[in-house]
Formats: sequence, structure tokens, C-alpha cells
Amino acid sequence: MREVNEAGALSKLLRQYSFDAAIALYPRPALALAFMQAGIPLRVGTGYRWYSLLYNRRIYEHRKHAARHEAEFNLQLLAPLGINDAEVEFQIRFDDEVEAALVNKLAATGLDEKFVIMHPGSGGSARDWPPEHFAALAKHLVSEKKYQVVLTGHQSEQTLTQQVQQLAGEKLIDLAGRLTLKELAGVIRHAALFVGNSSGPLHLARMVGTPVTAFYPPITACRPERWGPYGCRADVLMSQQEECFRCRKSQERVCACMRAISIEQAIFKIEEML
Repeated sequence: MREVNEAGALSKLLRQYSFDAAIALYPRPALALAFMQAGIPLRVGTGYRWYSLLYNRRIYEHRKHAARHEAEFNLQLLAPLGINDAEVEFQIRFDDEVEAALVNKLAATGLDEKFVIMHPGSGGSARDWPPEHFAALAKHLVSEKKYQVVLTGHQSEQTLTQQVQQLAGEKLIDLAGRLTLKELAGVIRHAALFVGNSSGPLHLARMVGTPVTAFYPPITACRPERWGPYGCRADVLMSQQEECFRCRKSQERVCACMRAISIEQAIFKIEEML
């Protein structure tokens, strides 16, 4: 019933704009139903779901095998519109006023030009590298490499960033829950490196051209071939290439395969990047 109510509200909104086509990048029953109820003539979506019959143009390609990157899967949905040669491009604009306000905000934290961002959470969308590993890496960067370390995250991840701060035993700048999305993108753009798990901010780093070091589990549904930083597979660390069935069945956010990515591996990769 909830799905039906959501679809009804959305279709009412969509009808006001008389759209000619709609593409479902994020497949959900309510979305497919809303497209149909809104009378949109061309409705594009994946073809293997029970509600796919609500689309009148379907793309039959399984994503669960991670055969290509998610961005490339989504570009395939443009084929019914006659677009078959689209390439992945990143474009992001920065507002001058937002940028100026951000500079002042960062200056107040004592942040200089030589810093690394660490994003220890993933919002539950993936598996996480252990907080104690992030802390050890932060300690190395601060004490040995003389880099400042900025911790970022959602407001709900402040406990996690505080834990990393305490374990590191160094002065880190914790901005978790203190930045808007535009401000976060701006901070990432000025960083020397972004270090984190599979997450939205990792892709922001890729978009703004900041080098990344990323941690991924050897689980097909989460693999970097589909969800990694686009075109940067060499910048991803995994404990093994073959599928880990034990971790796939685990509900732990920090699984054995993520723990197996050593601090030494991360230090080597980061020093290579810096």
C-alpha cells in the first residue's frame, strides 16, 4: 500500500510537466508505477524485475554479475532514445559564494593546504575497513609524513570518526556532519588524497579529480568492477581476488576480508599516490 501511495503522489507531480520519456536508473516498483500512471509515453527500465512490465522499453542485462561499471550499465538505458555511443563524463560546478564560505570555514579549523581526507564509513552501503586501521594510517600520515588528516562522514557517523580520532592519538580535523554536500565536494577537491570505503564521497573525489585509495570486499555484489571509482581500478585494495563466500553471508559491517587488508598495504599504496 505504501508503494501505491508513493506512486500516486509522484505521478501527480510528473503529470504537471508532460514528460516525453523517463528512465529508471534506480529501479523501484513505485517509480515504475508512477511513470505509467503519469502517462509518460516512453518508459525505460531494466527487464528482469517482476514490475518490468510497467516499462515499455526494457534493457535485458543482469547487473548482479558486475560485468561492467554501474555508470556504464546506466548509459545502456539510453539506447531506446537512440543514444548508443555515450561515454562516461564527470561535470561538477562550484558556486563562488559557497567556495568562499568554505575557505573561511576551513581556515577556522586550522587546515592548511597539505591534507588527506579519510572517510571511514560507508553509510551501510558496503563493507568497512576497520576503524583501528584508519586510525593507524592517520597516525602514520600525521607523525611520519606531516600531513593533516581530515575525517568526513554523515552526522550519524560522528561516533565512528570520534573513535578513529581517539585511537589515532593525534590531532585530526573532524568534519563529520558539519558539511553540506557542496561543501564536502569542495573540501575533497582541495585534498591531496581521498582514502575511504565504497561510498558516495569516494565517487565525488573521482569526479573532482582528487586521487583515491579505496577499500573493497571480494564480494560480487560490492566489487569495484561495478562500484569502484570509475577508471581507477589500480587504486583499489582488496584482500583477495576470488569471491569470499564466508564474508558474503556475514552481516558484519567490518568483515574478515576487510580486516585482511593490512595497514602496511595501505601505507604503501598511499605513499605511492602522494
